[in-house]
Amino acid sequence: MRLVEPTSKPEVLWDSKPRVYRVGGVLHEFYSIGHLSMALNRQPVTIRKWERTGIIPAPTFVVRGKTERGNRRLYTRAQIEGMIRIAEEEGILHHEGEGIQISATKFSERVAQLFEDLSASEGVDAA
Repeated sequence: MRLVEPTSKPEVLWDSKPRVYRVGGVLHEFYSIGHLSMALNRQPVTIRKWERTGIIPAPTFVVRGKTERGNRRLYTRAQIEGMIRIAEEEGILHHEGEGIQISATKFSERVAQLFEDLSASEGVDAA
């Protein structure tokens, strides 16, 4: 009898299972706050707080939720990939709880500029 090594669960990537919505007659992939929180190694409640306090801009796209819990925040791949890059460059991506103050970085300014630039260049009007 041969022993089989237990296999670990496959890693779930932040961009697995995007949501697809039609905007302006064209299908586009969008990602939820859960996707964004996974990409930035933060809890969804932290992302909501960042939005509420102006650390990140409100999402460009919002759809009505299926439950009474409210609307669904949606982000494009370019928005999330840009936030990952900025977080890495500002040194905040993998340092949760290690004392790095996000307010001491240019993260907020750079993400706001990213959203503005992408809004102008993506050609996808907010739903």
